[in-house]
Amino acid sequence: MPKEIRPPHDAFMKSLLSDIDIARDFLKTFLPERLQVLLDFQSLKAEQTTFVTPELQEVFADALFSVHLKGAGNDPPCLISILLEHKSYSDEQAPFQVLLYLAHGYQAQWKKRGEPLRPIIPFLYYHGKDQWTPKPLSSFFAPAYSELLGYIPQFEMVFKDLHSLGEEEILAAANVWLRASLLAQKYSHAPEALSNKAQLILDTLAQTTGGNLLKEVIVYMVSITKIPARQWAKMVKALPPALKEEVMSTYDMILQEGIEQGLQKGIEQGLQQGKEKNVNEVVLRGYQNGVSFEILCLLTGLSEEEVKAIIAQHGVEKDKG
Repeated sequence: MPKEIRPPHDAFMKSLLSDIDIARDFLKTFLPERLQVLLDFQSLKAEQTTFVTPELQEVFADALFSVHLKGAGNDPPCLISILLEHKSYSDEQAPFQVLLYLAHGYQAQWKKRGEPLRPIIPFLYYHGKDQWTPKPLSSFFAPAYSELLGYIPQFEMVFKDLHSLGEEEILAAANVWLRASLLAQKYSHAPEALSNKAQLILDTLAQTTGGNLLKEVIVYMVSITKIPARQWAKMVKALPPALKEEVMSTYDMILQEGIEQGLQKGIEQGLQQGKEKNVNEVVLRGYQNGVSFEILCLLTGLSEEEVKAIIAQHGVEKDKG
């Protein structure tokens, strides 16, 4: 099983953008019109490289694509870099970080002798809970330096604040997966609001015929909302059978994963503090929640006989609910 149940926001989006059809619809939905009319989206191609330096790894991940200009003939394609920020909060340093990213991107291209340089269009995707628009570099300098602004690096950047997007704009996206995913991410900082939108997201997913992204979207949504199983069962009642089964089986998987992680944390703390009662609690709670003897032995380091002895001593039974 994976070590982390809840996927990071940027990892979730990068997974979605690995599907070229979703990436194409993302760009066609959110790029400014003046760029869209220039680009041949049918030529969009994912680039298997990154311009993120080690010092920027804590700031954002990138999803890099190449795309030809319309009518460009044999000219090389330009690059579009979707920067997925990690922090989920506004950061005034963003323009400087993007500048560093671009500098590295052009330097990496320059080192490839014999290949022409390609323009990089930076697209900063922000999913924090506060509305925010990054400032241009020139705004950080006092008015007294107005005559010196020509010496300060200037660049344009596409910026999209998911928080500021209305549901209508999200639902206008052609790709169903993109619609459902952006809705889930839009409300990810407010679990109660996301719970209220869960039915809309599930109904949106019901418009698909299935696919390898289904589980990822459900895992992302289920692990954030913490909606009880009974409520999930009620919401999925009218869904197609395959989708209904996928939602509930994923919910059960996350629940079991949470139990095991909680047990592991409890036993580690208990062993560190030398408290025998913590070990007993791990065994008893795990047994009541259907965790097998094999897993209990693995988590506690006890033999199966010792695990059974603790259970018998306290007279507990498995939870049949």
